[in-house]
Amino acid sequence: MTERQPLSESLEIRLWDEPTSQRRNPDDCRYLYLGWLPRIGPTATVLYVALTEGLRAVLALGFEGEAAAFTMPSAELAASIGVGSSLRATGPLPNAVTRLVHFRLARLVTDRLEVRPVPPALTLEQYRQLPPPSQQALRVLGRAPVALG
Repeated sequence: MTERQPLSESLEIRLWDEPTSQRRNPDDCRYLYLGWLPRIGPTATVLYVALTEGLRAVLALGFEGEAAAFTMPSAELAASIGVGSSLRATGPLPNAVTRLVHFRLARLVTDRLEVRPVPPALTLEQYRQLPPPSQQALRVLGRAPVALG
């Protein structure tokens, strides 16, 4: 598991821009809730949605590259998702950030949090660990991983 660390007073939020980044899909929200919520938990899910929506707003204003970022005080970020403002490593916001980083929905680089624009595809092992109703719903959406071999 990714080591829990306290957060700084503010975080710069940037797009995790990878050449292999997937394009946004109309089902991404349902995919996040069905496939990722059971894995990362509700606080990390709400945080991920808040961060990606913030980045989408910045991109909609026409900012690109290094300028496609925003800085937010950590206590305000915590309040915006309805959790306590403790920045200690065991606080709810640092814990949610740790979960996003552990599951590769984001990466922390010093005081910069880079966030994937869309949730990555679940591995077959991650999919198999989901509750059966989530697995079935993902199959219906056509978002279940394909077994190799």
